[in-house]
Amino acid sequence: MPRTFPASLLTDLQWWTELLSFPPVDRAIPGEVSVTDVDAFSDASTSGGVAIVIAGEWQAWSLRDGWKGGDRDIGWLEAIGFELAVRAVLLHGPLDRHFRIHVDNQGIVDGWRNGRSRNGSSNEVFKRIHRVLALHDRFAYAVYVPSADNIADAPSRGLFPPRSQRLRAFELPSALDPYLYLAPL
Repeated sequence: MPRTFPASLLTDLQWWTELLSFPPVDRAIPGEVSVTDVDAFSDASTSGGVAIVIAGEWQAWSLRDGWKGGDRDIGWLEAIGFELAVRAVLLHGPLDRHFRIHVDNQGIVDGWRNGRSRNGSSNEVFKRIHRVLALHDRFAYAVYVPSADNIADAPSRGLFPPRSQRLRAFELPSALDPYLYLAPL
């Protein structure tokens, strides 16, 4: 029976072409590795925004009007939180090759582990994360943490820790400019 291909096929093929065009294209056979807990947490809230906490320092972004649409939903926001935590660890954190980020959204944990999400916008976020990790030759692991234990939960809802503990700001990927801005205090 004839089938139509998904709308994302062309962008997926471009991504794979880009990924496979740069060495190395080989991967080690997975074995036991030491994964460092860099004390990194991410969270998102539709009432506040996105927040990360890395080794006790925090940063938060507020949502712009119109952020929600298509398949940009809370799952996508949680993926954005994971991405920003990965970027913050790469910029500010220890440079261990394998590190973990604590996330309170099981869909993100499973999607990252499986290499895909049911949400197309989340998959685009995962692609950006893969690119930045490849540039740094690092591997990130999403680990589930209950919301009650997620220290990024409060800042994602606008309840900010002291300003003195605020993580130095860093540039967002341009794809996020229409949706997020640095949270004012």
